[in-house]
Formats: sequence, structure tokens, C-alpha cells
Amino acid sequence: MTERTAFVTIADDIYTSYNGKLNIIGAYTQDIAIIADPFKANQLLFVFRVETGIDDPFQTLGVEITFPGQKSIVTTMPLPPNPPRLPGRTKQALTFTVPAVYVDLRPGKIDVKVIHERGSIDVLAPWIAMAQPQTGVS
Repeated sequence: MTERTAFVTIADDIYTSYNGKLNIIGAYTQDIAIIADPFKANQLLFVFRVETGIDDPFQTLGVEITFPGQKSIVTTMPLPPNPPRLPGRTKQALTFTVPAVYVDLRPGKIDVKVIHERGSIDVLAPWIAMAQPQTGVS
């Protein structure tokens, strides 16, 4: 069996082009800085990419997102058809988006898991941190 992997990017907004490309707006590449505890976020979008072997397609797929001090967001994802078997293709990659709306952000770790029929994958995500005052800026 092939190792399964998962990655996530958190962003403020996403647009999908007519040709299916995702345009990610306001991606968080470091910690998510907040100015108050808690800080109300209207929306954060989690863009997932999961990979598995071409001969080991996902049978079920879901995610669990837990913000510090809050209940988990749990959702199941629909599975697309398997990709065509092209010579040399050894992996299948799926990309999907999960929204988190009207969440209270508090400092700490955002726990993210991808759940599938054989278990789960812990996914590295940004942490939430209090913004540090800037000094010497005028």
C-alpha cells in the first residue's frame, strides 16, 4: 500500500476559474495573527490536497478541523471518479475546499485531520498567535 499524504493551505478567499483553476486570495504562510482574544473571523477557507497511490484510491474521505477552545468542524467529502491510468502515473491527487465561517479565533494550534477508511492523517496547519506590536514604524 502506498503512503497517503495530505497538505492544507488556509486562505481568506478562493475563486474558481472557468477552467477549474483555484485562485487563492490571502493565503496564510505563517501563523494567523489576531489583535484580540477572541477575534471573530467571518470566514477562513481550508484548501486540501490529498495524495494516494493510483492502485489505492480513497473509499471514504473527510476532514476534522478544531480551532483552539471550540468544537470540531467535521465534514465528509464527495469522491470524484478515479483519474485515467496513464503510463507512469503512480499517484492520485485530490484537491478540495472546506469553509470555516464565523469562528472565534484564539491563540493556539489549529488541529487538522484528513479522515479516510483506514484511519486519519494529521495535517500541519498554521497556528493562531496574538499580533506583536511593531516598534520603530512610523
